[in-house]
Amino acid sequence: MSTAESLAGAPSMVAPLVAAPPFVAAPPRSAAAPVAEPAVEAPLAPVIPFDQPARSGRAGGHGRHAVSALQRTRRGYRVRTALTDFVAIVGAVAAGILVELAFGAATTPLSIEVGALLVVVSMSALAVDGVRQGRRGTQAGDAAEYRGAALALGLAFGITAFVVVLTPADPPRLLVGVSATLAIGGVLTGRLAWASWFRRTHAGAVRAGALLVGDRADVLATAGRLLADHGAFRVLGAVLDDGDDRAGLRVDGLTVPVVCGSSGLVSAARSIGADTVLAVGGARLADARSLAWQLEGSGLRFALVGGVDGIAPHRIRMRPLGGPEGLDLLHVDVAEHRGALHVVKRTLDLMAASVLLLLAAPVLVAVAMFVAADGGPVLYRQHRIGRDGRGFDMLKFRSMVPDAHLRKHELVERNDAAGLLFKVKDDPRVTRVGKFLRRHSLDELPQLWNVVRGDMSLVGPRPPLPDEAVHYSDRDRRRLLVRPGMTGLWQVSGRSDLGWDESIALDLYYVENWTLRYDLGLLLRTVRVVVDADGAY
Repeated sequence: MSTAESLAGAPSMVAPLVAAPPFVAAPPRSAAAPVAEPAVEAPLAPVIPFDQPARSGRAGGHGRHAVSALQRTRRGYRVRTALTDFVAIVGAVAAGILVELAFGAATTPLSIEVGALLVVVSMSALAVDGVRQGRRGTQAGDAAEYRGAALALGLAFGITAFVVVLTPADPPRLLVGVSATLAIGGVLTGRLAWASWFRRTHAGAVRAGALLVGDRADVLATAGRLLADHGAFRVLGAVLDDGDDRAGLRVDGLTVPVVCGSSGLVSAARSIGADTVLAVGGARLADARSLAWQLEGSGLRFALVGGVDGIAPHRIRMRPLGGPEGLDLLHVDVAEHRGALHVVKRTLDLMAASVLLLLAAPVLVAVAMFVAADGGPVLYRQHRIGRDGRGFDMLKFRSMVPDAHLRKHELVERNDAAGLLFKVKDDPRVTRVGKFLRRHSLDELPQLWNVVRGDMSLVGPRPPLPDEAVHYSDRDRRRLLVRPGMTGLWQVSGRSDLGWDESIALDLYYVENWTLRYDLGLLLRTVRVVVDADGAY
């Protein structure tokens, strides 16, 4: 059974309302699956395709071995990050003491005592946060991990600073301030590096293994979405309400094992090494309590796939009307595309882009010299469509031969993109210098000037070409409600590997759900994508 056939009568898939790890669920990559906006924040781990034979419902040693190996791998990640955290904090405290000496402040025994206190309190705060994140199901590299670590360190240094101020002796304020700044930066950098390494070497271990529970149509639809998405779950098996299928379910040519009837969820999950049970389908919402009862004491996580597609959790509020049998209302905040928050975003864009232009000046000069030496103009101006349909000239370092636009018709048959996009891998018009610039996104640095001018934002939808925008549907035109961005959800979800429908869906999700915190998360993820050169050509 193909995915298209299976999804024909299935209800539309929707975002998890009660899910352990926050993640961005990208739209389906296959042509057969329905395109939907991504669900929630941030997927960092790559998808590992599942292609395994169907297993019987008997819980065997293989499942226990898989769970044990999973736990050992995650424990190894926690040990490595803890050691890196310790080194970063001790180094930050040592640097704070050196800064005190450099500015002529006498290092007293109190400085040493305060430094030791900072290390102990900070490591304790990170340990408590680690336990909390583990209980919530946070995966390695999730935005919640970095946010929790930063808040824990901020609280630890804040408490220490308060205690230091109360001491009768002259408190080492400079030590605390410098150490706090360096410690937060060092810890976050170390965790980002370890998460990136783990995604490459232990991709399956940093993502939760899921057992899907529901009827056949809902399970097939959910499995198709999770297979296509760069999300937080690996689909390891399924439990069907409407019968047992020992041959397994086929999704895009891959097998999802059907493991048992719904009366043995714990043994079913353990037999395949799953650590999360996902209940799918609207009918399953009413069974949430009974399913949760079955999982009590098992250590398994439980999540529901609910009914609000394309709306981020921060826009949803639950309001019970009263009583154990009362109605629960889900309030959805309507997206706003003007107002104070947009003014703050524009102010931050202007400040950050101006600073980045100054810091990147040596790089800009060096790249300009290499491009000029390759022959032709240094900058390439391309007309794009911005906020409210206004056109502007987007700046780039030239990465193609000067007459590239005249040779486009020669490559039409080699177009790798669908829809209105035009992309060619190994484009012969790209220069040798241009290949390097594109691979590391250096060709886009001049767009910082577009941000300063107000044409673009640091984070936003992909700026469309006029030929694309003229064919927009009313739905597609919603991309133009905000300023286009140098980076965005499309940039960290595949870049040039994305198709037309996928790019549109990601941009629409961003337009309706962006927040300043979400922008910061996308900027951090952009750094990783640029370093890894994911999807760049």
